[in-house]
Amino acid sequence: MQASRPGKLGALAVVAMLFMASVPRPVAASQPEADPVRCNSVNVVVVARAMQDVESACAGAEKAMRFLGSLGLDVSGEVSIQVLPELPKSMWQSAAGYYIPSERRIVILTYSAFREFETWFEVTIDAALYRSLIAHEVAHLFADDNFWMDAPTLHAHEYIAYVTQLVTMPAELRERVLEAMPGQAYERDAHMNTMVYMLNPMRFGVGVYRHYLERRDGADYIRAVLRGEVLHE
Repeated sequence: MQASRPGKLGALAVVAMLFMASVPRPVAASQPEADPVRCNSVNVVVVARAMQDVESACAGAEKAMRFLGSLGLDVSGEVSIQVLPELPKSMWQSAAGYYIPSERRIVILTYSAFREFETWFEVTIDAALYRSLIAHEVAHLFADDNFWMDAPTLHAHEYIAYVTQLVTMPAELRERVLEAMPGQAYERDAHMNTMVYMLNPMRFGVGVYRHYLERRDGADYIRAVLRGEVLHE
């Protein structure tokens, strides 16, 4: 689906760009001393000290772009990913990355720094989980490009980002996440709201993935989210 106009973030939706954080929009972090590297197969530029982080960023972004592109989203815009050993002190301690809409830039912790959380989705962090973190933030960027409304809700943004993250995980990792976080798919749109997300972002994420999975029209539902037909209030 090609959006008729680009989405613009409202004040609430800015919070959606923070993965596992509910704080005001952060100040952009300073650039590390590293040269930008352009990924081979996608329009993504990565700045990172470690080549392993560059490769993970490229792989996570490519997975997200392939999935979102298969749904008809425009994923032609350039993505800038900055990988840092720590986030600005203004960030919530549970944050592992965020997206700066005005700069079309994603900031992510290094893999070694991310591993200090030890678990994510209640499973042990590994390289595949790290790549899914990057896919989550890339999904925010392209959702922003493809929303039809000026101020999409926080939970609309997070629905797309979490579905993208879970869909693009390796099957074995996804199964471990679903086993570690048992529960039912959300039955109604009203059950997927900002308050539910804020109470437990990862449980919200697993719940919306189950919702997407149980629908025969999961792809159509995401397109409806982008058009503002569902999850708009």
